[in-house]
Amino acid sequence: IILVRALITKTNISFKAWWIKESLNDLEKKIHISQETSSQTPSNVSPQKIRQDNPQALLQYLCKSYGNHTTSNFSENSRCILCPESWLRHGNKCYWISQEKQTWNKSHHDCTAKVSQLAVIKDKEELDFLQSITDGAQLLWLGLIAVPFTKEWSWVEGSPLNNTLLQVTGDAQPNSCGMLKGKKIISEACSAVTKWICETEALLM
Repeated sequence: IILVRALITKTNISFKAWWIKESLNDLEKKIHISQETSSQTPSNVSPQKIRQDNPQALLQYLCKSYGNHTTSNFSENSRCILCPESWLRHGNKCYWISQEKQTWNKSHHDCTAKVSQLAVIKDKEELDFLQSITDGAQLLWLGLIAVPFTKEWSWVEGSPLNNTLLQVTGDAQPNSCGMLKGKKIISEACSAVTKWICETEALLM
């Protein structure tokens, strides 16, 4: 536990710290249940002590539960890329799709509250992945918004839209935001309501 909390202290991404904390709480519950049911665990050994004495077991638990390692191939030098529970990993990013519908602004605020951002598509592989997890049919808010006065599209992190990769159907009018529909992005009033996709960087452990 000390090892992992030190890792949290070193990172500036509070979202990663948050979901690791949630994983630790989940692990503590599992250890507590196991301790109550297993005759091999001494009654005077607390879950806190188990975690302190065996940080590698904690790391293995996190990687097995949220990554792609198994007990058989995990070693002291193993590394894994982790996403929070209910988020989907692709490359070095994690994605979360809402179940409710909101305006672009409310969707943007929701992602910000999760210390993430509305999805920004940088390459074809990322586009293909988003299509695969949404069945290519849903309308989903992306982190794309029309820049006032210039009538150009910009991603929420400040980069311009790559028109070679993605074509937007509709003009970049004031109060226009980008929705993903299949392989296309359509221009829609930011006040419209639909589902949305948040993204954040995955954690390398």
